Amino acid sequence: MATTCSILINTAGGLGIFLLGLNQLSEGLQAVAGKRLRKIVAACTSNRFAGIVTGAFVTGIVQSSSVVTVMVVGLVTAGVMTLRQAVNVVVGSNIGSTTTAWFVVLLPTKLGDQSMIIIAVA
Repeated sequence: MATTCSILINTAGGLGIFLLGLNQLSEGLQAVAGKRLRKIVAACTSNRFAGIVTGAFVTGIVQSSSVVTVMVVGLVTAGVMTLRQAVNVVVGSNIGSTTTAWFVVLLPTKLGDQSMIIIAVA
């Protein structure tokens, strides 16, 4: 059985590696964050609705709201995006994580009919 000490060491090590990766992402984004990237981010997050749609769209493509959230945190840390813009994108990201379920439910297949029962039970 794993001891409490080894669990704490493994948890601290994992958290340290995660934070190191986040720091590296931020430094990399700062290095490549030119005027063009800043303009693209500003255009895609110009208002609440645009930020939410951007977050949902990107999450629908990459199928991971966690990846989008980590990228957004890196952009905020790099100074490319404001916190207000980031909140809208993260909300959209959470909405976008349901796109696969929506496709399964809305497509005219027998799987769509069965999935409604599964979703209702869950």
